[in-house]
Amino acid sequence: MENTTVKSLCSICEKQTRTFSCKGCSKEFCRNDFTKHFDTLDKQLDQITNEHNDIIQKISIHKTNPDRSPLLDKINEWEQNSIEKIRHIAREYRNKLIKGAKRSIGQVESELQHVGKKIKQIRDENDFNEIDLQQCQEKLKQLEQQLANPPNTIIEKSMELINQIPSNLAFDKGFVRFNFKEKMNKFVDI
Repeated sequence: MENTTVKSLCSICEKQTRTFSCKGCSKEFCRNDFTKHFDTLDKQLDQITNEHNDIIQKISIHKTNPDRSPLLDKINEWEQNSIEKIRHIAREYRNKLIKGAKRSIGQVESELQHVGKKIKQIRDENDFNEIDLQQCQEKLKQLEQQLANPPNTIIEKSMELINQIPSNLAFDKGFVRFNFKEKMNKFVDI
């Protein structure tokens, strides 16, 4: 009986030799490369074990210090950026309001002088009736309201600012999902 040895091509060194088959990757290896192949697998297993241990350590850190989460850092950063944007917009609105109020006060003063002249004229001429007094009184109320609430005031729109603050926080089944970068890039200052 003849003893025939079957030789195959090693997938690493490509020598025609007696090979061993790895059932995991289905490749053929010579004796030396088969050992190297398992050494490589051992190193991969060590790396996977280290990654596993790293995750266990991160879980331990999160359990002992839940406020130290990188996600919380992102939320804190988003909060600070949003606050700064609100301050910036509020400053702009204050400046616009002050300019508008100055214009309005000038208009009220001018109209008030006109009403004052009319009152003086009515008193000097001693020629007036209830209609004249009612018109003066209505004009004074109108000027007082204009002084308290200048026209074109933007205060009623201030709540719309809150809607302009980007946040893509979605609470879904106990998880928080968000994309701050995308939302912050879409934020447009007024």
